[in-house]
Amino acid sequence: MITYSDTTTSDAIFYQPFDFVGYSHVQGLYPIKDIEEWDENTLLYLVACFRKAAFGLFDYADKFNREIASDMKVSLPVLPDNNECVNYSLMRNYITAVKKQVLKKLLSKLYLKI
Repeated sequence: MITYSDTTTSDAIFYQPFDFVGYSHVQGLYPIKDIEEWDENTLLYLVACFRKAAFGLFDYADKFNREIASDMKVSLPVLPDNNECVNYSLMRNYITAVKKQVLKKLLSKLYLKI
């Protein structure tokens, strides 16, 4: 699930992989289409896109609510031969590559400190 707070900025948009108890201002986004395609990597990609779409639009005075979130346009990659189908494979592969780069960077820093 993806969560966001309706009382803060776009920095409060997160991927939540586990069950949790949130406070009253935590809103949730659930997939309603292609549910089997939404895994950790595709949801992490969506979080990045959602944050980008919401960046700078909300603060403590301008509330980020469900109605606004459901009307927001978030750009996702589509298949080259079909503009109607989300390219989940590209999303998955991109996040996998980013994770590998981050892990490599962390490991190189760890090895330098030993």
